[in-house]
Amino acid sequence: DEVRNLASKTQDSTKSIQEIITKLQAQSEKANDNMISNVEQIQESVTLSENVQLSFSHIEQSVQSISEINTLVTSTSQEQFSLTERIASNTNNAFDLVNQNVSVINKTQKAARELSQLAVEQKKELEFFKV
Repeated sequence: DEVRNLASKTQDSTKSIQEIITKLQAQSEKANDNMISNVEQIQESVTLSENVQLSFSHIEQSVQSISEINTLVTSTSQEQFSLTERIASNTNNAFDLVNQNVSVINKTQKAARELSQLAVEQKKELEFFKV
């Protein structure tokens, strides 16, 4: 009778352990799926960050080209002094705005690089959990 009780308890414990193992396997699978999804999102974020950085680089080049054109316009319009003063004033205002935009672009580009670096670091850390 005692052997029967022990066998019954052993069987119950085995079922309980099997249920725990099944739950752990399901949770591990879910965690793995989430990590894979996170890695994909990080890779997408890195790609987007790189695209943003490239776009800002193109914008900066365009702004530099515009600045060079403004300088050329100013030098060729010296014959018309009164008009040149107004053009120079407007050009200086535009140049200030361009410098402000370049400053903002540089800050955004720096933030994009930092975000890209964080994404790479997070990806590396997530690879630790791959099953």
